Amino acid sequence: MPSTPLNLHLLAWTGLWFSLFNNLQSIAAQLIAAVVVLGSYFGAQYVRVWKPRREAAKSMAV
Repeated sequence: MPSTPLNLHLLAWTGLWFSLFNNLQSIAAQLIAAVVVLGSYFGAQYVRVWKPRREAAKSMAV
């Protein structure tokens, strides 16, 4: 698989801990993974916390 090198200075431990290397594909993959993780967290918060609170507030107002 080809890679597109970037002119960034990343510390060696970022590759070991986060699989973040000095190429575009690595950084794009990590950004996509972060969006998926944060999206699933906020989606779960909405379903478990925010939506029930909103529905409870609606039923109390009626």
